[in-house]
Amino acid sequence: MDSANISKDRDTLKLAQMTIMSRKPAGTHKCIKEILNISPQNDRERIEDYLLRSFISEKEILITYYEDGYFPTSYMTVIEMNPVKCSVICIDAFDHKHTFNFIDIIDAL
Repeated sequence: MDSANISKDRDTLKLAQMTIMSRKPAGTHKCIKEILNISPQNDRERIEDYLLRSFISEKEILITYYEDGYFPTSYMTVIEMNPVKCSVICIDAFDHKHTFNFIDIIDAL
């Protein structure tokens, strides 16, 4: 009987570990929603204004964006904006192209 209880406990332990793993991405998604809800419309307009200035003047700006659960910050120059798709294509100091959805850009300075 004890061995049957042990295997049952192991199965329960495995299920508990699986549920913990499945909650982690949900928590990250909740965090992102909170960050995006914090920035009001004025901040979105300010970010759009900085992106447009960088596009017109071809100058670097500091962009903070969301990517794979992280919030990296990098100096980039906007080389293309697509208002229909709400996408922005930037190039960094190493000539790597980055394509962002406008909603993924958290801050621009």
